Amino acid sequence: MNKQDVLRKIESILEDAGTGLLAMIDSSGYPRMRWMTPSLLKGNNQALYAVTSPNFQKIKDLEKNPHVEWMLQSPSLSEILTINGRINIIDNPSLKLEILENIGNKLTMFWRVNSKNDSFVVLETVMESAFYFVPMKGIVETFNLKVGE
Repeated sequence: MNKQDVLRKIESILEDAGTGLLAMIDSSGYPRMRWMTPSLLKGNNQALYAVTSPNFQKIKDLEKNPHVEWMLQSPSLSEILTINGRINIIDNPSLKLEILENIGNKLTMFWRVNSKNDSFVVLETVMESAFYFVPMKGIVETFNLKVGE
């Protein structure tokens, strides 16, 4: 499997599962995990995108430490991908519109917990590496996803 195959796997798992776990370090230095709705954008296979409120604590935590790990898994748990990278917090109207067009119908829970505030920012995870695991077959592969490498 090569880098393009991994990117296709990411897309396939996201289409099937729709969610992933975002792991990060909070301001106290402890790991925190959150269910999120990440997406790839057509024409940009170097980053995962998700949304959050600019008022949530995770924004302060990510500003302090932007290193994150995503865990994506097929609904059957037959394939598991972890992706390491760095998050950029983006408040760009055209990017926000593109993200809403892509995953807006999957954000029911986000709007429920963010009901008092309709603003949001985009979390852009620039992917650096991926770990692909197929438990029942014993397949384990690691991939460099850095741009230009």
